[in-house]
Amino acid sequence: MLVPLVATSTKKTPARALPVLVEDALVFFGDPHAAISDGIITGTGIECSMSVRARITLLKHRVLERPIIAQGGAVHFVGVGPSVEEATADAARRAVDFAVTRTGLGREEAYMLLSIIGELRVGTSPRPIMATRLIVPEEPLRAAGWNGDLP
Repeated sequence: MLVPLVATSTKKTPARALPVLVEDALVFFGDPHAAISDGIITGTGIECSMSVRARITLLKHRVLERPIIAQGGAVHFVGVGPSVEEATADAARRAVDFAVTRTGLGREEAYMLLSIIGELRVGTSPRPIMATRLIVPEEPLRAAGWNGDLP
């Protein structure tokens, strides 16, 4: 079972809902970067050291397949697949499922809304797996009935 692990946020840090993919998993924070672009065009970023302080809550009765990140007034839905197109479809499905289950929108309305307000970015991932993020502003989701809870 994929169980969400939620690192709660402060005003300075984003909330993240991360899946736990193996039994008795541990938490690891690593490979920090001072700056790095989506897609890492040249395969590099600015490496740095990091001190981490996190509050972690394990939600044993919820299922989550991919990370969800709430940051800067937007919700980021991560999609993965063997191609950018399949990763994009995965991110879109996850965003639509989220909107349908957490707002008053039907599937068709959710697809239309997310097509208008969503911003797609190609993310970083080890090849051959591609990753994308569909970034959705929180305000329209809240207007449609979302209460702000993740996941």
